[in-house]
Amino acid sequence: MPEESKKVPKKNNNFIIFTVIFLVAIVFFNLFIYRNMRTSYDIIEQDINYSILADGDVILYTTVLIAAENEKSFNSLMEGFKTPDHEKRIKYQELLDDISKKSNKTLSVIDFQSTVEYEGFNITVYEDVIVSGFVTFENNNNSAIFSLEDQQIQVDSKTKFNVIYPSGWVLLNVSPNPNKIDKNKLTWSGIGNMPFPQAYFETDY
Repeated sequence: MPEESKKVPKKNNNFIIFTVIFLVAIVFFNLFIYRNMRTSYDIIEQDINYSILADGDVILYTTVLIAAENEKSFNSLMEGFKTPDHEKRIKYQELLDDISKKSNKTLSVIDFQSTVEYEGFNITVYEDVIVSGFVTFENNNNSAIFSLEDQQIQVDSKTKFNVIYPSGWVLLNVSPNPNKIDKNKLTWSGIGNMPFPQAYFETDY
């Protein structure tokens, strides 16, 4: 996740848009911009959703609005976005493998799709990724835990981080406390640095 209004310094290396890659957003254009490009941009807003399915898989669907500061930066960003989804999926799995080692999880990409739209120098990135391994079932599948241990995320004022769980599940406990709970949707925003959410559910099995 990016820090508030963070601009990428002009350095000769692969720039990283998010201070915490993968954990929130999973917008991978930062991994596919060519080396030595000089790119300046702002993250305007991002909407990050972890939708838990009844079988424990998670759909991550994300929308990020980016504003390039000039034509050169815009063209550089758009060039990076041309990377085919199958290449992004491979890199995505490499990141999941690294996260798995740190969190005692086995995270796997099931599907990956991304699209990009633009108007002027504003670029909107949409990503939909299905991942297995976020949810652990216990007590003969009567309990479920959504978590990613020992991982921190940055949820600034421009970010909405949502966890949506199946309507038949009952939320027993969640930490840290969300800003808002709307039926089966938990929302965090404007908190800053926080642990990746951990939520306990009673399932409908």
